Amino acid sequence: MSRAGTFAGFGEWPRSYEAQVREGYCQNPVAQRAVKLVAEGVGGASLDGSDPALVALVTARSGGQALTETVAAQILMHGNSYVQLLTDDAGRVTELYALRPERVAEDQLNVSRATFLAGAAMSVPLIEIRE
Repeated sequence: MSRAGTFAGFGEWPRSYEAQVREGYCQNPVAQRAVKLVAEGVGGASLDGSDPALVALVTARSGGQALTETVAAQILMHGNSYVQLLTDDAGRVTELYALRPERVAEDQLNVSRATFLAGAAMSVPLIEIRE
């Protein structure tokens, strides 16, 4: 999407990133269906791995939705996705949680640390997935 003022007399483009995503996705049923089809396809694909515990982590639901489906939708709409690693007291990863890309800011010196833009200043260990 262009950030230019007007486009051939059709009005102004949304100026912020979130407004552009909202305009391009939320108000476009074809885009919604396309993203849903691809994300559900990725989420429904079988996953095989050498460690059953890791496969269970990835295939578990995150925030009520399949993690792989959420990550696929985020990559399609935002170009990247962030997954927070939740650990137990021993430091073992116990849960993977998909974070909203528009709410995460990268620390340019240490990409494995990020802060939430919604006011919280904590840094969390995460994995960034890009297309």
